[in-house]
Amino acid sequence: MHFREAFDPFRALQSAFALLRKAPLALLVGGFLLWICDEILPAIGFSGDGNHKVDLEGLNPEQFGEVMTEVGREAVMAITVAALLFGLGLMLAAFLLAALLRIGMARATERVMTEGQAELEDLFQSRGRWTTMVAVRFLQTLLTGLVFLPAGALVAIAVFGTLAATDDGARAAGIGIVTFLVALPAVLWVTLGWSLAPCAVAVEGMGVIESFSRSWSLVRGHRWTLFLYFLVTVLLELLLGSVLCICCCGLPGFLPTAWIETATFESYLRLVRPGDPSTWLDKPADSTGATPA
Repeated sequence: MHFREAFDPFRALQSAFALLRKAPLALLVGGFLLWICDEILPAIGFSGDGNHKVDLEGLNPEQFGEVMTEVGREAVMAITVAALLFGLGLMLAAFLLAALLRIGMARATERVMTEGQAELEDLFQSRGRWTTMVAVRFLQTLLTGLVFLPAGALVAIAVFGTLAATDDGARAAGIGIVTFLVALPAVLWVTLGWSLAPCAVAVEGMGVIESFSRSWSLVRGHRWTLFLYFLVTVLLELLLGSVLCICCCGLPGFLPTAWIETATFESYLRLVRPGDPSTWLDKPADSTGATPA
């Protein structure tokens, strides 16, 4: 399938909805666990900043005031360190589990497309790709941060330069926003190039360098299509997730995640596998690039 068709967000979302109806248990559980790992656990870990306040005034007897104050300070310090370590450990565990789940979601999506069913155990089968996925996701995050550094530096130079020249905070903020918007296309062009690397690992079992190269090759000439795809799916996840959280107390907030993750893997599979899904079990996967239209 051609890139523009495979990553047509409306086609992909419609197809993903059909897949969710065929195998709701595996795909919804996978989406729920990814939602927990990508959104809930990191938020809990990030909030574990140790900002705990202890009122020592009402607890310390006057005769032991100095001693109890020192003990209280040590306790607060210990709680702070423990909270930070707990938060970091929680975020790390979520990151590692999410890497495994993305491999499982790719497998479950492919099985539903080819066999019409998937099992829960598919979500937890690494197929020897877990360490590679962890490395790719880590490098993707690191490289994205490095790409944003020059843009951040340009914004800082523009803001502080304007403040030094005019002492006008509003103008400096406006200049900073404009500078960021000017630099953003270059940042997106680079980051979109490796955005499909995790899919290359999960679906095709490629190595770290090979998956980045594969993503860059597939995306070449189709960045605008991929940008629109991600824009539609991200907005859908934000809007639908917000509505579900407000109307249903947050309980079904994972549904957009399950839907969009399924759609993303379905799109990638359509792009790199030749022919109809019913023939994929009988033919080797395409390893040279996207199939022609």
